[in-house]
Amino acid sequence: MGDDSRKCDANEVGWIATFVAFDERWQATRVVEEMVTEIVEAKQFALLRYAQMFSSLVFKDKDDRAWLERRFAVYKDILEESWVYQETKEKGREEGRQQERQRQRRSIETIVQTKFPEMLDLTKKQIENVSDPEVLQDLIVKISLAQTLSEALLALGSLSNKDKIR
Repeated sequence: MGDDSRKCDANEVGWIATFVAFDERWQATRVVEEMVTEIVEAKQFALLRYAQMFSSLVFKDKDDRAWLERRFAVYKDILEESWVYQETKEKGREEGRQQERQRQRRSIETIVQTKFPEMLDLTKKQIENVSDPEVLQDLIVKISLAQTLSEALLALGSLSNKDKIR
């Protein structure tokens, strides 16, 4: 009884893996092409951003990312006008503003901890709900310039209720 099976050498295994990876990439590329075509034909342009985001989960290496960017670049204007893009952009802006307010609050706390540690707890309570970055920046300056505890408390007391909810 003859044994027709043989062992693959490392080189053959490498080629097989490359072929499988190529086939998977080709299949994924084809799916993206079909998805984009259907979305455009249906004039559901807002879905393009979702298609791009989900496709980016599959296409991760440099060449694949470049292909994906080129594929969707054709629809850049349409994508940027879509409500999905605008919503995503606004969400990013809000996250940036929130990070900036947190940074400003930490700065205020650091200054107070250094110069007037006895008023740190009060400061934390007073600034936790201040949402206007200009008010926080103004407070950074005022507390930095304060020479006495009274001046620092006066600066902190200058926060009005409207400053806390802007």
